Amino acid sequence: MTQTYFTNIHEQLVDNLSKAETEIVAALAWFTDVELVNLLTDKAQTGVKVDLVLAKNSHNEEVDFSALEAAGGSVTWITTKGYGLMHNKFCVVDEQVAITGSYNWTVNAKRNNGENILVTADPVVVKQYRDQFFALKSGVPIEEAEIYGDAGPVGDSIPKHKMDAPTGDYAEFEKEWNHFLNSRVVPFERNLMKSYGAEIAESTQGNAEVIPQQLDSIYQQLLSDTEINHEDIEVLKRSLEQKISFHEAKNSTANRNAIHVAEMKLIARKRVLENQITSLENERDKTQQEILGISDTQIPILEKKRLHSREEIDDLSREAVKRPSKKRVWPEVALLIGLTFYLVLFYSSVMYNILYGKADARLAGERGGEVVMEVFNANAIWMALDRGLFVLSFILIFTAIPLAVGYLLHRITGWTRWIYGVGALLLDLLLAYIITKAIYEVRYEETPGLEPWDKLMVLSSGDFYLVLTMGFVSFLIWGGLLDHIYKQLDTVSKSESYEVNEEKKSQLLAKVAEYNSEIETMEEKKLLLSRQNIDTSGKITALQNDLAHTDYEMAKEKLLIDSDYEDRKHKLQNLKETILLHLNRERIPVSMTSLKDRVSTFLSGWDDWLYDYYASTLATERSHAAHNRAKEWLQNKRDEIFA
Repeated sequence: MTQTYFTNIHEQLVDNLSKAETEIVAALAWFTDVELVNLLTDKAQTGVKVDLVLAKNSHNEEVDFSALEAAGGSVTWITTKGYGLMHNKFCVVDEQVAITGSYNWTVNAKRNNGENILVTADPVVVKQYRDQFFALKSGVPIEEAEIYGDAGPVGDSIPKHKMDAPTGDYAEFEKEWNHFLNSRVVPFERNLMKSYGAEIAESTQGNAEVIPQQLDSIYQQLLSDTEINHEDIEVLKRSLEQKISFHEAKNSTANRNAIHVAEMKLIARKRVLENQITSLENERDKTQQEILGISDTQIPILEKKRLHSREEIDDLSREAVKRPSKKRVWPEVALLIGLTFYLVLFYSSVMYNILYGKADARLAGERGGEVVMEVFNANAIWMALDRGLFVLSFILIFTAIPLAVGYLLHRITGWTRWIYGVGALLLDLLLAYIITKAIYEVRYEETPGLEPWDKLMVLSSGDFYLVLTMGFVSFLIWGGLLDHIYKQLDTVSKSESYEVNEEKKSQLLAKVAEYNSEIETMEEKKLLLSRQNIDTSGKITALQNDLAHTDYEMAKEKLLIDSDYEDRKHKLQNLKETILLHLNRERIPVSMTSLKDRVSTFLSGWDDWLYDYYASTLATERSHAAHNRAKEWLQNKRDEIFA
């Protein structure tokens, strides 16, 4: 995640630094905010590694870092190289968060300036900033970051060549040149130069526009203070030739060594790749043999055993002996048949009376016969048949209901059994009520003086209890008898042969299940090994591609090394020609080191007057303006000297 901040920057810094648990590294051009110094000191005292790289300047040197160093923190000072500044302003917290931007860790930035920072947790960016920090600390420059794809299991590709920076010889010659010229410069009075800077600042009210003019005067004075003669020029020419020859030889040796190192690394990398490929190929072959062993040997053996067991089960099933039946169960069967016949007759009569009993009684009365309706009608089935086959079928099917209820009451358990029992009782109560009411209504029509039917009369009617007893009790007995017969049949003893066969079948079935499980396990293992081989083949292909690419990488690396060598060689020659041009003209430029020393002393006095006369904010603003003009002037003067 990456976030930018344009306000509350100081609070964001404090928040991120306070969260540090293992490490804080920071490279800063200016660090004068005592609050942040104290925060880092506190973190160091808790065991957090605090490591700072600071630009060595007058502002930073005024801050006391001794408490931080006493707590275990590290402060590395970097002096200005050439004419540029160590202008970084970044930190990395716990190797997870990088913070960078325009914000200097100063009180002025906190209170007055418009600044910005960027806070990022991007691992690539965080690593680049952390690497840059340690490069700054060690003094070893690093090139622009290049992001390469994943190099696979063997790590990075061939490391980039590491020769001295192309500007290294140039800087060495420039240092030697300045050293020679410094020896020819008459020392100047620092206090007078500082006072001169304060005097000019006062006379111009700190106007930075006069800086170039004043520095021209300082430059002219330095020229007059520089002593040189023809003998010195000849000495410098001879020294220049010797140094050029020395560094050309050194560069040539460095070039050969770099190529040799790259070739050795290439050979080592090839060996690593070849060993890894061989190892993976052996692993793949071993896995393939294991797969073939499973497919061709282990699974067929198990399948053969399973088939044999199934054949034995089939043989036992064909030879199985039937269960013998006990003769004493037949009396119960005879009773059940008789009771079944009775229930069919009874419930046929009940249903017929419900449907046609009243109508038949009235019809008999109309024909002059006896008007009567009984609980049980022995001719119900025949009378139903007279009314049609459909009526007979309906009445007979109805008789299956009480038989089914009687059966279920004795075969099911739990609360369902009670539901069936209550339902059967309610059904029989309903049938008894309907029959009783019908019989009474027939009597009411033929017997004068009887009271009209009332529901409560059913409680005093013998017909009601007779129907209830003949029906409900009978099919309960029928169900119990049927259940008893089933139990007798289920508990009949088996013969010895039957028991043996059943035991063998049980054992064989268990073996078949075991073989099935083992075969399934083998199939899963084979699938897993096949996937593993696919992954291994992919790794081998990737390594083979890397191996094929190494020669190209080596050619590219040698090209870069040779190009770097030619560039360094060209720069040395240009440097030589530039210096010789000046020497042949007998026009010796001044020492840039001496010039910068005098300019810095002048600006020190300038700044002292600004901060004594103006408020801090305005003084800082005018000081920055003066230093910027001085920086521009120095760069122009350097370009002029070495043009």
